[in-house]
Amino acid sequence: MSTKDKEKGKPQKGERLALFKAVFEKYQDKFELHGYAVAFKEDTLDDSVACIQTDSDNFRASVRVCNHKKEQENLEASAKHEAIHLLVARFSELAENRHASQQEIMACEEELVRKLAFLIPDIE
Repeated sequence: MSTKDKEKGKPQKGERLALFKAVFEKYQDKFELHGYAVAFKEDTLDDSVACIQTDSDNFRASVRVCNHKKEQENLEASAKHEAIHLLVARFSELAENRHASQQEIMACEEELVRKLAFLIPDIE
């Protein structure tokens, strides 16, 4: 680690993944997405800090975190962003499935609305 990076407190390779994972898992817990098994790995990503692929039928997800620092990067915000993708994944996958019943879509929408109602603070 260079002296410059140490001074700025920037997370380095390995530390980046650990920080991202810790923040992501806090949001996963907050969003009550305990049933998902999530795998994390560092990878080379050209256009983003991180990306997620989900399989809501089997409650699995794979998160890839860029293995090098991006300009204007915010790992914490990226972890939150990818966790929100996990939150809406089931709804998105149902919407893409032409065989989803209206009842399945409504139940999934209701689940998402309940979670968002809990997460969004009341207006004072």
